[in-house]
Amino acid sequence: MSTQELARDSVDDAGHFGWLRQLTKAERRTFIGCKVGYALDAMDTQFLSFVIPTLIATWGLSKGDAGLIGTVTLLTSSLGGWLAGILSDRIGRVKTLQLTILWFALFTVL
Repeated sequence: MSTQELARDSVDDAGHFGWLRQLTKAERRTFIGCKVGYALDAMDTQFLSFVIPTLIATWGLSKGDAGLIGTVTLLTSSLGGWLAGILSDRIGRVKTLQLTILWFALFTVL
């Protein structure tokens, strides 16, 4: 039996998520924390679609202005991810994560 066949058989036996069973307790907690953080970030972005009609009615925005808000939100989100990647290469992932948490906390208060 070739190495490829053995690897394929072990993946088939474990399933696509078999690697989850091999994580230590600390790795599992880290993984869950990352998934929850990502879900909350995505939820924050998705709420915008529910808020836009209220913003149009309350502030008298045009549909073009409302669309611009959504566009700018997604563009700056992708730009922030790109810049955070560069920053994490320079100062490390942990410090970058700490800075982004501080950034979100400060601007949430404002």
